[in-house]
Amino acid sequence: MMLGLLAQQAFATQQVVIEAEDDYPPYSFSDKGRPAGIYVDLVLQAAKRLAPDYEVSIQFVPWKRGLSRLETGESLALIPPYRNAERPFVFPYSVPLLTERVVLFCTPEVMRQRRADFPRDFIGLRIGINAGYTQSEKLKAAVSAGQVVLEEAARNINNIRKLSSSRIDCMASDRISAAHTVNRLVRQGDLPAFKLLEAAELSTQEAFIGYSRSFPAPFKNDFVQKMDAALLELQRTGVLDQLVARYTQ
Repeated sequence: MMLGLLAQQAFATQQVVIEAEDDYPPYSFSDKGRPAGIYVDLVLQAAKRLAPDYEVSIQFVPWKRGLSRLETGESLALIPPYRNAERPFVFPYSVPLLTERVVLFCTPEVMRQRRADFPRDFIGLRIGINAGYTQSEKLKAAVSAGQVVLEEAARNINNIRKLSSSRIDCMASDRISAAHTVNRLVRQGDLPAFKLLEAAELSTQEAFIGYSRSFPAPFKNDFVQKMDAALLELQRTGVLDQLVARYTQ
């Protein structure tokens, strides 16, 4: 009897909870209470390859709370932090999930002349950003030099509407996020047929699963290695590309 119990314990599946930002479409968000998003779907598909050793679930949290829980060691992992030297409590990082690209989208009027070199080709233009949005260093420098003017809006959806009606000249946004929002608005009939016109890339940033340095778990190193291997395989076989297409087309 005792040997049977020990055998069951030895082969028990380890339950793992990964926390994720609750309002970051199309990467990580709640869709009518269901975990959704490119990163969420990618991690859950990778997790299937870890069975029966691990069973992974996603739990949504507000971003600042998720970082706080990583710092205190209350949670194992969070999706999707960027590498940041000011967060020594995040270690290790997974293999990169995706490279996010911040680009400028501009109106047809602005794009009648060739514009690709930022900021030289964009002097004097009004550029919409999301309130509290982390700007690229290029954009920060152009604003400080008085070369462009920023207009803040509460959300991406507001800037897209302003761009479609030419109330701003351009908007700075993550490429995939902007495409996702435009397609959703058009499908819902909330925006006339509208094509995003990309002018210039401002910055890139890799996103990761960030693990807590302080989370006490003997399985952590093994889990990180197996999750990394599964993520790389999904990227190699085109699953990541399929997920991006699903959320943007």
